[in-house]
Amino acid sequence: MNAYYERPAMLALAGEVTGRRILDASCGSGPLFAALRDRGAMVSGFDASAGMLELARRLLGDGAYLQWPTWAASFLHESPRGRQR
Repeated sequence: MNAYYERPAMLALAGEVTGRRILDASCGSGPLFAALRDRGAMVSGFDASAGMLELARRLLGDGAYLQWPTWAASFLHESPRGRQR
């Protein structure tokens, strides 16, 4: 669904992005990051899931600026959701 509804809507809302700096929060495996970068944006992405960031690195290449936020470790250890993993 994301490729057919959400991503096209986000790209339409973003408008012309050439030369703009964009933060892709919760970038997941990177499809929105890739689309924005392909349109000329300077994109940075982060995601709380190290696994999703690995998928994003595979899709986007080593030159993509992707980060795992340091706060994610404490969140995963403190939250009930994190303890269930």
